[in-house]
Amino acid sequence: MAIAALVLGIMAVVLAFTPFVFISPFIGIVGIVLAVIARKKEKSGASTAGLVLSIIGLVLGAFMWIACSICVKGASELQKAPEFKALQQEMNKALEDATKKVDELKK
Repeated sequence: MAIAALVLGIMAVVLAFTPFVFISPFIGIVGIVLAVIARKKEKSGASTAGLVLSIIGLVLGAFMWIACSICVKGASELQKAPEFKALQQEMNKALEDATKKVDELKK
């Protein structure tokens, strides 16, 4: 069980920095449970490392999950702002002008 906890702890930490961030806290919890069970049977370096890595993976995963949620919420609110719509219109106009100039140069 100590090796399984260690592997899950490593996976939790690595997944906290990938698009699979939403899985990381759950893997961290399972790793913590397995590490605690393994430490009760026999205290070893693998079970301690698994416990520490699982806790770090749980905390990092939860933090990244919250940070991603805040970013998504902020982006959705930004699209509603009148300043964003004005900027979007200016960029569309600039893109149309650039497209016209490229078409003129092709002729």
